[in-house]
Amino acid sequence: MAVQRILGEHRDALVAGADLTDALFLAATVNSSKQIVIAAADSNPTGFIIETAPAGRPASIATGGIINAKAGGVIAAGAELSVAAGGKVVVAATAGEGFGYARSAAAAEDDVVEVYFK
Repeated sequence: MAVQRILGEHRDALVAGADLTDALFLAATVNSSKQIVIAAADSNPTGFIIETAPAGRPASIATGGIINAKAGGVIAAGAELSVAAGGKVVVAATAGEGFGYARSAAAAEDDVVEVYFK
C-alpha cells in the first residue's frame, strides 16, 4: 500500500477521462472536458494522481507542494524533473524547464520519488 504525504496540501478531484486505476503517482493534466488524464511527455503537468479511478469516476490529483511521483529511470536527489511518456518523471534535459525537483532518489524505473512540485 502506498502512502501519500502532502505538505502545503493542494489537491483537486475531477472525473477520470481515461482508466486511471493503475496510475497512482503519475503526472496528470486536465483536458478540455475538465477531466483528469495522464500528462504527455515534456508537458507541464497540472498535478500527480493520488487517488485512482476507472474512466468516468472521480479521481484526485495533488497540484502543488511535496508529492510522490513514479520515476521513469534513475534520478538523483536534487535533480530537476520533467514528464516522460506514460506520466513518469525523469531528469529534465534542459535546466530551468522542469516542473519541480527530486527530494529523494530513484534507483530504477517505477521507484517512487518525493518531489517538490512548483
